[in-house]
Amino acid sequence: MISNTSGRLIGLMVDSTPQLLLGMLGILKSGNGFVPVDPRYPEERISFIIADCELEILIVQEKYLDQALRAAGHDSSLKQIICLDDAPNGNGNSHIKVYDRQDFTARPSLVQTDSRPDKLAYVIYTSGSTGKPKGVPITHSNLAPILLWGCDYFKLGSHTKTLQVLSYCFDFGVFDLLTTLLAGGTVHFFDRQSITGAFRYSELINSRAINTLHCTPSSFKEMMNSGERMETLKTLHLGGEQLTRSTIEQLSGSLGDDCVIYNGYGPTEASV
Repeated sequence: MISNTSGRLIGLMVDSTPQLLLGMLGILKSGNGFVPVDPRYPEERISFIIADCELEILIVQEKYLDQALRAAGHDSSLKQIICLDDAPNGNGNSHIKVYDRQDFTARPSLVQTDSRPDKLAYVIYTSGSTGKPKGVPITHSNLAPILLWGCDYFKLGSHTKTLQVLSYCFDFGVFDLLTTLLAGGTVHFFDRQSITGAFRYSELINSRAINTLHCTPSSFKEMMNSGERMETLKTLHLGGEQLTRSTIEQLSGSLGDDCVIYNGYGPTEASV
């Protein structure tokens, strides 16, 4: 079980949309740590994460409210679900709806006043393919150095335009999002549900002038389906899987002449 002694943990169960950033940054700004929960997870896995982290608060999109309630059950620690809804209200802002469990008597405070480097920034769970999933807690002092290193090493800045393709339940995906924002760059989202066999990533990347991409080698191979060159891409950071010379040679045909490929595979006992 993940200890909450170094700060409250708040679950985040949303799609890969700007709502993701709203929830993630809101949790971090409040001085708490976030726990990514993929809505596509089986309810048994969601229930396990809620129990293992002793989550009292879960932030979701409203369409996942029923799923979250089923996964939480009646005996879990979960006391409050906060829904982020895309529908605008009269002021042009998003609705934020709060649902309290019937047995809840006092709302937990989101704001922590003692934010410190040793407090948790997030907890990400392993796949659990060899047994029970294991939550890996990362503190701010773990996270900050690698984010600052990433901004410097990949020369990220206000010019950076990153296409969001990684799951935020994957530590590589957290690195992708937070380095782009920390450098003052722009994260581009797209409607994944609209993807069909004829979807052309090259057209999306070139039309939006995407210059930075963090992904796995196998994901990028799928993005090469059109055979067209991704001319605007300047930085391709590949991780999560072994990168072979033959793969690099295969990928190079889809890239412009000035695109640099970085091999990010290998770190195990590290923050990412």
